[in-house]
Amino acid sequence: MKWTKWMIVGAFALGLAVTPKLTTHAAEVSDLGIVTTTDKSGTATSTAQFTATAGNLTLDRVPDMNFGETNVEDLVNGTTLNYKDSSVTQLDNAKDGQLQNQMKVTDYRGSNAGWTLSANAGAFTNDSDSSVMNVTSLSFTADGATIGTSSDANSALSTNSLSGSDTQVWGATAGNGAGVNTADVKANGATLVTAANPRATAGTYRAPITWTLSAAPSAN
Repeated sequence: MKWTKWMIVGAFALGLAVTPKLTTHAAEVSDLGIVTTTDKSGTATSTAQFTATAGNLTLDRVPDMNFGETNVEDLVNGTTLNYKDSSVTQLDNAKDGQLQNQMKVTDYRGSNAGWTLSANAGAFTNDSDSSVMNVTSLSFTADGATIGTSSDANSALSTNSLSGSDTQVWGATAGNGAGVNTADVKANGATLVTAANPRATAGTYRAPITWTLSAAPSAN
């Protein structure tokens, strides 16, 4: 026991004896001593620096879409309705739409990676009797929006139908779409086409539209 205790104490003492002393060195400063003469100016260079932190890609506004009024006769035969610059009665599960009739995407990531905005229109259901309207398409027209962009987002909205599937509406290719981007939907800038509905009923039909902004660049 005594030997063991002595060895521990001795080892501890030995450890203290061999522990190196730590020394903190101050940053070295020296004079440049650059010679300047009447024939030659002395020059020196130094470094300036700042750091920019990355921001976010955000979906700031999406429009509600009002397609006005029609009649049962037109619904029975099938009809085309044009987008109106007017408010809607929002569904309980679809209250993110704006009265500005505007899509707004802001990209401050600093990556210039581009982005894609897609939309999917659900079923148009009658508030009165829950009947569902047979819709062929809901789409924007070729010149259906006024585009405002600080870095060349796509100059027009897609004309593909949003009805029943995720469809690209707008986007920015790689290298574009940074900063603030807006698309203001014009009156008559979108159409809703219904198929013939022989059992059409009177009432207000509403559908949710799901908008999805992804960080992937637009294909075109």
